[in-house]
Amino acid sequence: MVAENGGTFSMNLNNSVTHCVAADSKGIKYQAAKRHGDIINYSWILDCCSQKKLLHLQPKHFLFLSNSSKKLQEEIDEFSDSYYQDLDLADIKQVYLHRSLSFLL
Repeated sequence: MVAENGGTFSMNLNNSVTHCVAADSKGIKYQAAKRHGDIINYSWILDCCSQKKLLHLQPKHFLFLSNSSKKLQEEIDEFSDSYYQDLDLADIKQVYLHRSLSFLL
């Protein structure tokens, strides 16, 4: 899906990787990706493809936020709600689902 829409895809975490994408927060590859940096939920790719443009990452799109993402951490509260962007019901459900799943693991 990434390649079909003009992006490049790599199964290896190397210096050319700009975004790590995962469907859920479990497994060996997920743990390795956490050491690489932020991990984005695949829903971001689906949203970009459905709107046919590269969308700004929002807190709802993150499965894992690394310590190096200080700027984004300053823009969200302890519940991953943005101080500056309005959320709709679908956004709230997605944020809640991500947080609920991480507590179960």
